[in-house]
Amino acid sequence: MRRLGSVPWKTLNEPARTGHLPFPKMTSYLIGADEVGRGALAGPVAVGAVRVPVDLDPVDGAGDSKSLTARTRQKVASTLRAHPKVEVEVMFLPASEVDDRGIAGCLRLCFKSAVEKLGQGVRVEEVRVDGEPLVLGSIYDDITRFIIRGDATDWVIGAASVAAKVSRDAFMVELAQEFPQYGWGKNMGYGTAAHEAAIKEHGFTPHHRRSFCRRIQQEMEMQNVLDLLRS
Repeated sequence: MRRLGSVPWKTLNEPARTGHLPFPKMTSYLIGADEVGRGALAGPVAVGAVRVPVDLDPVDGAGDSKSLTARTRQKVASTLRAHPKVEVEVMFLPASEVDDRGIAGCLRLCFKSAVEKLGQGVRVEEVRVDGEPLVLGSIYDDITRFIIRGDATDWVIGAASVAAKVSRDAFMVELAQEFPQYGWGKNMGYGTAAHEAAIKEHGFTPHHRRSFCRRIQQEMEMQNVLDLLRS
């Protein structure tokens, strides 16, 4: 009799004597993914990914992270972490990588890494990603669907959005303790007027994306020229 390992080949194809299949049906999963920090002047870009069984009821509050209060986001993130049927993965790439690879290259790498890590060892039915189509180069490209405003319309993507934002915000708050003059605990690295003013006063840090700050750099250089002419 032909064998596959130590299991007789015949038993893989024949129904059990009770009439049931010899193995239980494998659970199918959905993976949702979203990014946070794409347009920030400082800090990492982050991608959150969430894996759930296809028949799982939505987690209360999971939705577009930008429309939720910080308190609600924390509550949803805690629920996701504690849920026995939900797996969460968040990938970061720092400012230096954004400058080297470009934001699109970083997003592709983060999406690909997070999704493929969650897909290990399980049957993935569909991957849902927020935003415009992007070539990820993932083994799941053929089952990946991009949804405009998906974080607001699909709860799995919304959950990924929350996970990414909560993780990145916590990182920026921690980073702000080392660089308090830039206000990262409030602006999360985005280009507010106060943040830009702080850059002009204190200069750049290793956590600033220099490729995103060219206008500010030019303004600083022009100001230096004017100061020299006035002196």
